[in-house]
Amino acid sequence: MVDHGVVKDFPAPAIDPYLTERAHSTFHVEHLTAEDFTDARPGHHRHGEREITTVDAGYSDRIDVEYDVLKIAVVERHKNTHHIGIGFLQGYGLKSGAVATSVSHDSHNIIVVGTSEDDCAAAANRVVELNGGIVVWDQGKPVAEVPLAIAGIMSDESLTSVNEKLEFAKAKAHELGVNPGIDPFMTLSFMALPVIPSLRITTRGVFDVTTQSYV
Repeated sequence: MVDHGVVKDFPAPAIDPYLTERAHSTFHVEHLTAEDFTDARPGHHRHGEREITTVDAGYSDRIDVEYDVLKIAVVERHKNTHHIGIGFLQGYGLKSGAVATSVSHDSHNIIVVGTSEDDCAAAANRVVELNGGIVVWDQGKPVAEVPLAIAGIMSDESLTSVNEKLEFAKAKAHELGVNPGIDPFMTLSFMALPVIPSLRITTRGVFDVTTQSYV
C-alpha cells in the first residue's frame, strides 16, 4: 500500500485455517502402480516438438525409446475416480525415467510422460506425496523437484527459490534427453488442454479436437 509516495505497512489479512488446509490438501489419488499405466489397446502418439500444437503421428501399442515413442498419461486427482487416460507421445525426446507435473491446463490433473510404466507410476506418486508440483524421476528416485503445495499449481516459497528449483529441474529433464528446443514442463502442461489441435490427452483417453471425438 502506497500513500503519497510512501510505502505503508499493514497487517496481513487473516486466513481461515480451514481454507489453508483445503488449499494444501487437494490430491485424492490412490497409490499408483505400473499396471495403472498399461493399456492393451493401440493408442495414438502425438508429435509436439517445439510447439503446443500436435499432429496425429499414427498408432503405437508400445513404448519405443529408440524411436522416441513414450507413454503419456493423465491421472484424475481431485475426486479419486481412478480415471487415467493413456496414450503415446513422440517428439518429447526423453531417454530415461519420467517427468510428471500437476500443472496441467485447465483441470490441473497429474500429467506424466515416461520411458516405462514403472517410472510413470513412481513420478506420479511423488507428485501426490508433494501435494503437487513438478517431478523429474530417474533410476528409482526424484532427481529434481519443484513443490507446488498450494492447490498443486502454486508455491508459498520465494520467487528466487522456486526459480532456482525450476531451472534445475529443466536442466535435469534436458539431461535425460528432453528435446532442447522445448520447455519440458510447459509443453506437458498443454498436452491435456483439449481445445488445441489436433490431439490431446484427457482422463478419458486421447481426444481429437478437430473432430471433437475420442480416438
